[in-house]
Amino acid sequence: MLAFGLAFFACLLVIRIANKYAIYDKPTSIKIHKKVVTFLGSVAILVGFFIPVVFAATKFHIGNVLLYELALLFLISIYGVYDDFVILNSYRKLIFFVVVSFILCLIVENPEAIKYQNLNFRNLASMVSRVVIYCIVINAFNLIDGADGVLATISIVSVMAYISIFSQLHLIFETLAGLTLIGCLFAYLIFNFTPASIFMGDGGSLFIGLYFAICTHNILSLSNSAFPFGEGDDLLLIKSASIVALPIFDLFRVFIIRIYRRANPLKGDRNHIHHLFQRIGFSCKQVIVAVLLIHIVFISIAFVNVFHTLYGYILFISSLYALITIIIAELEAKLNFSK
Repeated sequence: MLAFGLAFFACLLVIRIANKYAIYDKPTSIKIHKKVVTFLGSVAILVGFFIPVVFAATKFHIGNVLLYELALLFLISIYGVYDDFVILNSYRKLIFFVVVSFILCLIVENPEAIKYQNLNFRNLASMVSRVVIYCIVINAFNLIDGADGVLATISIVSVMAYISIFSQLHLIFETLAGLTLIGCLFAYLIFNFTPASIFMGDGGSLFIGLYFAICTHNILSLSNSAFPFGEGDDLLLIKSASIVALPIFDLFRVFIIRIYRRANPLKGDRNHIHHLFQRIGFSCKQVIVAVLLIHIVFISIAFVNVFHTLYGYILFISSLYALITIIIAELEAKLNFSK
């Protein structure tokens, strides 16, 4: 309730400040909104999240690892807010994501691994693969934030799923942090639900992306394997993968399309899954429901333990996602033909 209240009143305040000083995200050819909307929602989310979480951290006397993770979350949020104002080059952003991911992997997870005498091929391959995974997760949640309410709603479901894992593992602080973020997102969603009066901008989407990268990192650290997709607690890894599956598949699909069309893979377009639903006539509310249902299905399949290997789950979900996008494309072709 504290997080919800803080974020709610912070949203009211930043909207008022944005209107006074004209701090807006202006419509472009690749953006859905048709009017100026402030991108300062990230500030409200950060206020609602960090005040309760930092207070809880002092009460629980959490270890250095969690403190480092909170510091990284704050760092990437500030970087994202800065990007909202100055619009940084996409390659510079990617480099920053790699740096943050290396810090998360090398410093937070295993400080001893950076010592030369402890480096070997297995450790190095594990760290590189994890850095790639974390960069993908951060980018995926950043790029899927393209329609009113979409990122906030799927993030709420994703946090709930991670909370169920953390509570089973008796990770109290992580569970409380997740509940705090849910409160912030619900407050933000009141203002972001179509027609939106506030966006979270890169400051918010990068914060959420790194939050899920950290959750993924913590789950990978609990597995018995040095490699992210090796032997270990496959059921735990399957559940973790399901939570980030939809944004990641969406990221891969749009990147493949851009590369096929010889376009810059890091340059935005209107080919994300929410754009596909809009092109077949879905309203903003229907887009939210459709994307959310797909996200819930992906997670539910993992949590009912249908699959017992990560490879099997990824193969099935990727095929299902491909089928969904093919059906949408066929519907779009029929609509265009009828016109």
